[in-house]
Amino acid sequence: QAHGTSAFLPWHRAFLFEFENQIRALGGKFACSALLYWNWSKDLLDFGYQYSQWSILNSGLGSSGDPLDNNCVTDGAFAKGSYTPYYCELDDWKSTQSGECCLRRRTANDGYQSKMYGVRAMLLAIIDDAYYGIDKDVEVSYANGQRIESEVMDGIRDNLEKGPHDVTHCTIGSCSRYNGRDYRGHLGTSYSPDDPIFW
Repeated sequence: QAHGTSAFLPWHRAFLFEFENQIRALGGKFACSALLYWNWSKDLLDFGYQYSQWSILNSGLGSSGDPLDNNCVTDGAFAKGSYTPYYCELDDWKSTQSGECCLRRRTANDGYQSKMYGVRAMLLAIIDDAYYGIDKDVEVSYANGQRIESEVMDGIRDNLEKGPHDVTHCTIGSCSRYNGRDYRGHLGTSYSPDDPIFW
């Protein structure tokens, strides 16, 4: 588990490095491939909280999913019918129109002010602590025979993970579950690599 541990940053970098190596191993025109970097802070500067205008959702990877079709992505290279994600075991994750498995993406509504913020504010939040952090999120103690769990603040790693990392996953992909239904997009789950925006 890379999340909630000191392995958070190295694991993500190693995961991306391995993915890039798998693409390079295809040879030919892919031999010198590298993934592009999405600078979401530039989208924030250029378009504010008008997510539908953001470059990542207009890049060919598909826009936000269709709310009338269970938030299935219906455009771009990963549209319903063109791409089948690995995770799709529940009916909640299938197209309500065709019943087929689809990439789900439920981006925040335009105008919603998420906690995605510019580079300066992000860096200040990340370096709010002077230490990287430790591997436990909960410290257990006992008082009067009662088990007490206290959250451990994990420093820079925790600030980065619970800040820009989590907020981006949830703003672009949705992390919502309520009224007994699962409204998350793939980015809002542990299957987030199913969504090409993850990479």
